Amino acid sequence: METGRFSRWITIAGALFCLAGSASGAAFQLGISSTPAVATTNRTLAYTLALTNRTSVGQSNLIVSSSFNARISFLSANNSSGTAGVEGGAIIYRTPFLGPGSNLTLTLNLRPIDPGFLTNTLQMRSDQSATEVTNNVRRVFVAEADLGVQLRSPTNPVVAGDWINYRLVVTNAGPELVPQFTVTNLFPGNARFISLTPSNPPVSLTATQLVVQGSSLAVGQTRQFNVVIQPNTAASTQITARVAGPDLSDPVSGNDAVTNSLQVVTPTAGVLSAAFVSAATFNPQTGLMEQTIRITNLDDASIPMSRVVLSGLGHPVVNATGTNAGLPFIVLPRALAPGESAELTIEYFSPTRTATGNPVLSAFQVPQDIPRAPTGQTVAISRIQRLPDGRFLLEFPSAPGAAYTILYNDQVPLTNALQSLPSITAPADRTQWIDGGPPRTSHRPGEVPARFYRVIRAQ
Repeated sequence: METGRFSRWITIAGALFCLAGSASGAAFQLGISSTPAVATTNRTLAYTLALTNRTSVGQSNLIVSSSFNARISFLSANNSSGTAGVEGGAIIYRTPFLGPGSNLTLTLNLRPIDPGFLTNTLQMRSDQSATEVTNNVRRVFVAEADLGVQLRSPTNPVVAGDWINYRLVVTNAGPELVPQFTVTNLFPGNARFISLTPSNPPVSLTATQLVVQGSSLAVGQTRQFNVVIQPNTAASTQITARVAGPDLSDPVSGNDAVTNSLQVVTPTAGVLSAAFVSAATFNPQTGLMEQTIRITNLDDASIPMSRVVLSGLGHPVVNATGTNAGLPFIVLPRALAPGESAELTIEYFSPTRTATGNPVLSAFQVPQDIPRAPTGQTVAISRIQRLPDGRFLLEFPSAPGAAYTILYNDQVPLTNALQSLPSITAPADRTQWIDGGPPRTSHRPGEVPARFYRVIRAQ
């Protein structure tokens, strides 16, 4: 290591770099090291100073002072050949005598208070030597943490005008708590922002850029944000997300950003007919109005998935699969052969328990939609009962407000189970769900030899 009366050294991330040369007449050689490699406001920053008398004469009344340009919390200091302590805002090391060519070791433990660049200015003087100065600079972060983001968006083509939901999942793999973070989400230019859940974090929206602020993410913790947008035109486009934390040292940068493709298509009209086959009636078991419609494939080719958009109903459709341009729709979640028909039941809530007129039906062919497999905890089903009309009633314990997904299949094991849409938000500590066939399931229970179920509580 070079030495000198006005030597200047800088340490970044634990490594020592020389900023200027040394003067040949310097009396002292000072080696500086500090740990840990990443300094944060949560950790003790430990300095070790190795001081050598380079002269051929002894140095009496040797004083080394250590002062900082930013706030610190002093913890301890030690001098191998004398005393150490705080005097007038600096840490002062006093050594009565240091012989020619002799060494001493000085240590300092502190806690940085503020993030930024922390400069340790060291001054050395004795009765025999003038003051020599050197600096040591460390970058101090607010925390060290592997902050990552996942983007769970539709993998299948979506229909123009649909309200599509995607999830931003922020993770902290540690090793320290993240005090603050920012998620920047860019969605397609042909899309309109609909909503963000939860709606309470600080958020800003500029054109198609959504910026969400988060706070206090502990090690191993995740934070989820659900975004709903409406792509209005067919296009091949993208959704991107990036996460960052102010003054954060992130040891893994590969999971800080993600980009997913999004294919938006136009539905095919004119290949399906839709008509009512029953009047709306009140079901006392569910408290909902029910009405059955029949769709028929008018084309000479199979239709992978059929959709019926409802307009003019004026009541919330409880079993709607989704929303297109603000209108609810239901689907037949299976293929429909040429000339084949299928019946679907609309369920909606009417406070008067009476029908107020039929909605307008618009039927379309849409791409097959295979929902993303749900992740969560399996919930034990406490009761399965066949109702007099052939439908199945499921009952299971639930947490009010929690989301549940029903998986079903006509054989076991349920390795290739189908997913019933929409998912359920539990209204109470016990939830009942009725399988009456489309649109909740592919067929009515009586149309298949057997049916098996599993309930998943969403994470």
